[in-house]
Amino acid sequence: MSTLLQNMLVAIEYASIGLILFIVSYISNMCFSIYYNIKILGQTFNKQKIFDSGFKIATFGIGTLLMTIATVGIPEFASITGIQLPEEYVKVFSTLAISAVFIICSCKYILEAYSKFKKILEQGKLIQEVENGTLNKSKDN
Repeated sequence: MSTLLQNMLVAIEYASIGLILFIVSYISNMCFSIYYNIKILGQTFNKQKIFDSGFKIATFGIGTLLMTIATVGIPEFASITGIQLPEEYVKVFSTLAISAVFIICSCKYILEAYSKFKKILEQGKLIQEVENGTLNKSKDN
């Protein structure tokens, strides 16, 4: 039983690190989205989108953390009850739950953040070329 609790605590520790990385990635994307939508696209600020994003982070984080605990706990519980799962399955369960879920989601939001960041920089260059009167000159050369 103590092995089950130890493994779950380790899983929670790793999942917490993954969750932090996910939250940082998500908030990075949110920041670029706010700037892009307001300054570049001229949209009005919408507080509801911020609240919706906070709700999404909280529910996703708690759900994934619980899924991680369950995924790590299932093989241990099966072992306690006399069902022996192959060691490879146990490693796959814990690796998928702890790493892959958070890595996939974090990468998704980092890519979205990078895309918006790039659009912001490109838009800034366009505006600068228009202000300097070099927009058409650079295309003619």
